[in-house]
Amino acid sequence: MLVAAEMHAESDTRERFAEIIMKAAPKIQGFGGQYSLIVYSIDNIEFIEESFGREDASRVLGEINGIIRQRIREIDSLISWDRTDFIILAQGADAASARALAERIRKEIETHSFEPIIKVNLSFCVASFRPEGGFSAPLSGGNFHGSLA
Repeated sequence: MLVAAEMHAESDTRERFAEIIMKAAPKIQGFGGQYSLIVYSIDNIEFIEESFGREDASRVLGEINGIIRQRIREIDSLISWDRTDFIILAQGADAASARALAERIRKEIETHSFEPIIKVNLSFCVASFRPEGGFSAPLSGGNFHGSLA
């Protein structure tokens, strides 16, 4: 719940997040209780909406989430935090593998064409939970921003 309290989310979203964590708990225990969270935010969605319209903004959100769904494993969860913020719960992933996944996703989105959108900005943050030591966040250089053209 540490992450939920810091994310300024509505109560029902926090409850949904807690429910997903609780549902995943037996699987997480199968991985030694270790998991990572990759939080990403689409920074300029309001600008895209104002410049290109709500339909194009919604399409961009859908394309980004589609790319991410193709890159995560079946045991992982993609959680919508609010309209522009999302969380990937990567079960059994340590900090290094979660950061590598975030970087692969960032690179793929960077090369994706969001016609007619000229630029999409995303921010990523990676946190890892180790049963013996709690959360590790942010990692060294764990926050990284991508300005995608």
